[in-house]
Amino acid sequence: MATSKSSKKPSKAAISAAKAKSTVKKGAWKWMALATVSLATFIAFVYTSMLTASIGTVISEFDTNVSGVVGVIASYSVIAAAFAVLSSKLGEVFGKRRVLLLGLLVFAVGALVAASASDLFMLTIGWSVLMGIGSALVVTQSLSVVQSSYSGKEQTRASGILGAVAVSGLALGPVIGAYVLDSLEFAWVFRIAAIAAVVAFVLSYLLKADGPSKKVKFDVNALWLHGLGQIAVVLGILLSAKYGLVRPRQALAVGDVEIAP
Repeated sequence: MATSKSSKKPSKAAISAAKAKSTVKKGAWKWMALATVSLATFIAFVYTSMLTASIGTVISEFDTNVSGVVGVIASYSVIAAAFAVLSSKLGEVFGKRRVLLLGLLVFAVGALVAASASDLFMLTIGWSVLMGIGSALVVTQSLSVVQSSYSGKEQTRASGILGAVAVSGLALGPVIGAYVLDSLEFAWVFRIAAIAAVVAFVLSYLLKADGPSKKVKFDVNALWLHGLGQIAVVLGILLSAKYGLVRPRQALAVGDVEIAP
């Protein structure tokens, strides 16, 4: 009894369709990294400027004054700037994804603390300190993830998109803050931040794991000096409106002692 073996080869159309499907899936996953870090960056920059449109609400909510609220807002930027270099070094030591996840976790915890704050001190701890540190970790590692995930023209495009997202978040912060405060109670400003950070955390967990890029030695003195320098520059810019940048507007008072300009 004779048997014949026949093998059916897939047609050219089927092969082309399979390749197209594989390419689309690979391309979609490739840009998933950019979408994830863009979300994380947007959240961090939105909360840099969000409360500038709600100073009156914060004053009435926590029974404080304009100076107290401005101090809380300024502290967020100061702490984020001071931790930027340290965050970059941590990414080299422990891996970019781990530090990004840590930043989102700290940011979410800070948002929950700020949402439950009953006084200006707790708002400062939650928003200015914890969310400021989380923001520094998120922003620096987001840029590092883009630089390591893409190359050539793709890296240029991804970096441009990430920069546009950051600027958009900074610009839309007051608008989003005003809309949320008109629709919901003040605590929801930070509850939304916590929810968004958790979503970004889950998406970041799906990114490709990476290890330390190289052995890095911490220059503690350099880190401290850089942090203090960043704080001095940011505070100088923030206080220039009151005390003047080139020409003094008024004397600087430390307690009851006036320092003549």
